[in-house]
Amino acid sequence: MTFQDLDNWRHYLADEIFPNGKERIRVCTGTACLASGAKAVIEGIEAEIKQKGRDVEVTKTGCQGLCQKGPLVQIDPQGYFYQRVRRSDAADLVTNALSSGPPIRHLLYRDSGMSEPCERLSSIPFYEKQNRIVLRNNGRIDPTNIRHYIARGGYAALEKVYGLANAEYYAGRDALQQARLSSGNQALAWLSLAVTFFTRCQAHAAQVKEALVAPATSPSDLGLRPFGGDWAEWETRIK
Repeated sequence: MTFQDLDNWRHYLADEIFPNGKERIRVCTGTACLASGAKAVIEGIEAEIKQKGRDVEVTKTGCQGLCQKGPLVQIDPQGYFYQRVRRSDAADLVTNALSSGPPIRHLLYRDSGMSEPCERLSSIPFYEKQNRIVLRNNGRIDPTNIRHYIARGGYAALEKVYGLANAEYYAGRDALQQARLSSGNQALAWLSLAVTFFTRCQAHAAQVKEALVAPATSPSDLGLRPFGGDWAEWETRIK
């Protein structure tokens, strides 16, 4: 598989797994939510979907953040956010996902008994000022499903690094050829150093790509070496 194949597959998965308007119930399976009954909630939802014979996807997400209010559930495409959900709420949740009706009021978050409920996660004070970057997909995807990861941009950084390494190498090589025709020794020395560096980047990127396509049993299989020693010593320490 080439990186272009991976990029094509990413777009395909994004359309297949995360289409607009898809009925989906996202249940938090972080440690706190599991401890407060998320597994039973999931079982109840899946049983209800099977009984109704409808196509509603259940996504078991990572921690959604508001641990003390778990189990947490989000309904797509409406965007409703529910807290302290129980297995007995399963039928209402599935019906809610399949309809365009109002949210289930008693499951909505409130700051206090006197405040108005918050229908969506973004309107909850705990979340409204957050701007998640590294964790932007947390609560949206199943962290154990690599198809979800790839659909949301997984390995895109590696593609970029590999592409830049190639581009820099060829740019450096061409510049060196020009320098040999017109520049002095000092400039030539600096360019030679740059080309050497980028050549090493390209070689390392190729090794990483090889590991991604056909994972090796040991880093030494790829000819990689750690700083200050060899892999045999490090592998012995790990074992």
